Amino acid sequence: MSSDEISIHSVGTSLEKSEPKLATSGNQEPDTEAKDTITVYDLVSQLQESLTELDKDLDTKNETLQQSIKKIENKLTELTKKKK
Repeated sequence: MSSDEISIHSVGTSLEKSEPKLATSGNQEPDTEAKDTITVYDLVSQLQESLTELDKDLDTKNETLQQSIKKIENKLTELTKKKK
């Protein structure tokens, strides 16, 4: 390959759950407080759950808003008919 050619390598994007690895130096024991460590997989999972809940909540609020708009339109139609 010449110096002006570019090599492209694909990188995997799938998330696989794995246990967090704790960094140690020398003969030190791993930090016991690090058991509270959260993995990227766990963070993404929590984010997906939160987004799903927010989406459901938004759908519910949208439906409620659509019903309110329909009621207002019906009331305006009634008032317009009474005025004529």
